[in-house]
Amino acid sequence: MNTTATVRAERPPYDFSAITDQLFIAALPRARHVQNVRSLGVDLVLSMIWFAPPRELTRPPFELRRLPTIDLPLFPIPLWMLRRGVDAALPLLDARGRFLVYFRPGRHRCVAIACCILIALCIFHADAMAHVANRLTVACHAALPHPAPLPLFASSMARHSLLAASAPVS
Repeated sequence: MNTTATVRAERPPYDFSAITDQLFIAALPRARHVQNVRSLGVDLVLSMIWFAPPRELTRPPFELRRLPTIDLPLFPIPLWMLRRGVDAALPLLDARGRFLVYFRPGRHRCVAIACCILIALCIFHADAMAHVANRLTVACHAALPHPAPLPLFASSMARHSLLAASAPVS
């Protein structure tokens, strides 16, 4: 038997974690995974890495948002980048859409953005992190984000909400 055919036949299905009914976290999708992503009913794909995704993820029914950033202890994810991801996701959540955040295995970026989306939904940052950790099944379960940016993001969201609430309505 051809070993290449055997390896392809034994590949596991695309590994993802359902954080909520609408939010999924997954490893870097390859072209062979696009059908699996499509079967999730995903509308928005948030890419947190520098590498370009498969072309199929840039075409309908998907909308792709690229948020390439690094996540290192000395260079944490900038708050404005987390905010961009949350701003893209919130209207979709209101419309009951679904979205996927993907990463390179072992990285913290998509877990951080998932926590920030839950924080934007008025979930306390420690509870958001615990919820994501409990729902994470993909290979990055040990890659929880550095907790320091989450309280900062929560206070940033609170300030933004207060400013929006005090703005005059036109």
